Amino acid sequence: MKTSKRFIITLMVLLIFMGAVLAQKNTIEKPDFPILKGPYLDQKPPGMTPEIFAPGIISTGYNERVACFTPDGKELVYMLYGFPVGVFLHVKEIDGIWTKPEVMSFSGKDNGEGTMSPDGKTIVFCTNMPLNGEGEPLKDYYAWIVKKKSEAWGEPEKYKSGKSEILKLIDGISDENDTKKTLLQKLNKMIELKPNIFGIGININEILELYINNRK
Repeated sequence: MKTSKRFIITLMVLLIFMGAVLAQKNTIEKPDFPILKGPYLDQKPPGMTPEIFAPGIISTGYNERVACFTPDGKELVYMLYGFPVGVFLHVKEIDGIWTKPEVMSFSGKDNGEGTMSPDGKTIVFCTNMPLNGEGEPLKDYYAWIVKKKSEAWGEPEKYKSGKSEILKLIDGISDENDTKKTLLQKLNKMIELKPNIFGIGININEILELYINNRK
């Protein structure tokens, strides 16, 4: 009788062990995120015809938007947006393999639109997150920036809203043929302009006119 009980217990332990081994094997062989290697997350290089990018991987049908690659092509930053909540996500190529999408360290849950600078070292975005990072979302949206330090992104800072700083921002996206209208369109593409985004009392139309007049 004792021998029979021991046999049953031993068999149960063996079955549990084998089940754990098989589960681990399945987890290794069938990861929840595919192994991606090479440029553009192992996707077909972009051409002249618009196509959905990385379907089921980056483009999942949950309102992904404003995607930007760093100049070296090794990091993709994009937003996952569902009003009134938006977060920044990124994937990185490390040792030739792309990581899973992760929420960026600086990203809160109250972000609006944003974009990356051409050099890949600065992200400008609008948000109504509390200025001290605590409490309820604000009624107004403000412009914030976050800079990349070495390989990591730093802490976000509220954009200095003086006219000279905003003029520098405009100068970085303009060309000699721009009018006030086209500059405003570029700013809107770069960052979702809302009332008071650059600070209370900042009139972006006046600053654009000042920029156009000084360029003549």
